[in-house]
Amino acid sequence: MFYLLGIFLAIVSTITDLIGKQLVRYSALLEQRGAFARARSSLIAGIVVSAVAGPLLDLGAYAVAPASLLAPFASMDVIWNAGLAPWLLNEKLTRPRCMAIVLVFIGTLIAGICGPRDDRLYTYESAEELVVSMRTPIYLAVLFGGIAFSTMVLSRRPTGDPMRGIALGLLAGSLSGNMFCVKLLMELVQISYRDSWESVWTNWLPYPLLLGAVFFAVSNLVFLTKGLREYQALFMVTVFEGAGMVTNAISASVILLECDNMEWWRVFLYAFGLCTICFGMLVLCKNEFKALEEENLQDDISFSPREGEDAKDLGLGAGLEEGNLEEQSVTENSPKSKFSLSL
Repeated sequence: MFYLLGIFLAIVSTITDLIGKQLVRYSALLEQRGAFARARSSLIAGIVVSAVAGPLLDLGAYAVAPASLLAPFASMDVIWNAGLAPWLLNEKLTRPRCMAIVLVFIGTLIAGICGPRDDRLYTYESAEELVVSMRTPIYLAVLFGGIAFSTMVLSRRPTGDPMRGIALGLLAGSLSGNMFCVKLLMELVQISYRDSWESVWTNWLPYPLLLGAVFFAVSNLVFLTKGLREYQALFMVTVFEGAGMVTNAISASVILLECDNMEWWRVFLYAFGLCTICFGMLVLCKNEFKALEEENLQDDISFSPREGEDAKDLGLGAGLEEGNLEEQSVTENSPKSKFSLSL
């Protein structure tokens, strides 16, 4: 029954992670209002919460529960975010967002019930065998290939472009979802406590796992912070959590082989639950993508009425033909005519 404690810690971790993300997004809003001191404090607080509180809770969760079981519960972050973002960040809770929340909740429930519950008893030799298997370098090659592709997309897209936002979310999520390092590291800690310190820490394996856990935990914050400061939280958190959940489930199945001993129908329902979560996130992401495009289009075509010098700055009418503009300019400079243009 220790897996229930792991689920509880994972859910609490999603709440603390969300607090950190909300603080990062709030810092961007404060910066837009000119409150730079408060924005800096909010940004620092958000990064600290995301980098310290969440990972510590994750360590406890992955010490007592399988990684593939905990992976779907990361999507709970989307539910908390959809509930709090309209209240804290004044982001609108639309019908597609509500639909996505329901789908994510149903998928999480199915995957949580049907996922692997019993954590295997690891030894140093079994953990080392998993890491040195050919599956691990192949998985890492595919992972970093995807990261390189997303980085290329980022370098070619301007700030505010929806594709840039998706690339940022995918980068951050795919990095944060690699919890296999944390899982194996915590198993090695338990082995050293159960057997002896020398049986683990005088060997090579725990150190690359420690470096990998720190790398994945810290590197994702760089892209996530950038994404939250450029895009709405309802959009960015959805992409981030979707990529993180899928990466976590795949790494646990491919590297840790946690689904190998499950019955076929449980594997099917577990995959169905994950697909339901992904579909809910797709609904929400598609809606956010459309809303972002409409917002950008509205910003491009909208303008405010101005007179006098303000009108001149906009091209003296912006909608008149060039010949009419020249005529208006001559008339305006005439001492016999005084008028103002209204846009």
